[in-house]
Amino acid sequence: ISSSLGGSTNSNTGKRKDNSDGTPPTRSLASVIQPSQQVLGCKLFWLIGMGHAAAFLARTSDRVLCQFYVQVSGLSRSLCGGLTTSCTLGFVHGLARGRVFHQLSTGREKMQFLRRNYAVAAASAFGLALCGGPWLPNLVSSGVLRAALVAVLSGAMTSCFSFQFYQIPNLVASSPQFQHSKAMFISLIDCLGYLLATPVWAMTGRMVSRFEHGWSLAWILLTILYIAGGHLMLRNVEPMLHNQKD
Repeated sequence: ISSSLGGSTNSNTGKRKDNSDGTPPTRSLASVIQPSQQVLGCKLFWLIGMGHAAAFLARTSDRVLCQFYVQVSGLSRSLCGGLTTSCTLGFVHGLARGRVFHQLSTGREKMQFLRRNYAVAAASAFGLALCGGPWLPNLVSSGVLRAALVAVLSGAMTSCFSFQFYQIPNLVASSPQFQHSKAMFISLIDCLGYLLATPVWAMTGRMVSRFEHGWSLAWILLTILYIAGGHLMLRNVEPMLHNQKD
């Protein structure tokens, strides 16, 4: 009982270790500011963050997908809301498929894996742009089939971003630049992703409301951003993959 009320405690128990005078240890503000400055002052953080924002766009695409389902398929909103799970299922599939990445032995093979992911994701987004055009009802008369096509494309898009969304931040955080600020890097990269993705969704909303074929324009914009984000990410991650020790 006495040991739990004051004084030092055994570090092996996982309890707090007080100072020699019995006062609890204090955490200075510098312990938070210093790693933040280290991360924010690194050029690599901003480059990876801009590339990572593309994955955030894919991760949050379900927020606009319901309305897109309604316009493309003509099905009820309640049914289309359930169909947005195609994004979540795509991310789950991508995580399971990502195990292949860790089985690859060379940096070149890992880069090919990532390039293929970004290429399929961009192609899927462009396919969604085609689905938003006026010609799809003439080619596919059934609203159910049109909805199924959107589900497949959106699922493929998110599946190909899943590995990058969850694993690349951890990979970059393990680099020498962030060895003393890993947790801060991961926290700030998430903040930057949301910060950059939010105005993009606001822009796509204006496109949809102002233009006749706004959905096609919106998905074309996302396709361009996916390509640009993938290029940034691949360019900066490649040295790390080649320097990895298996």
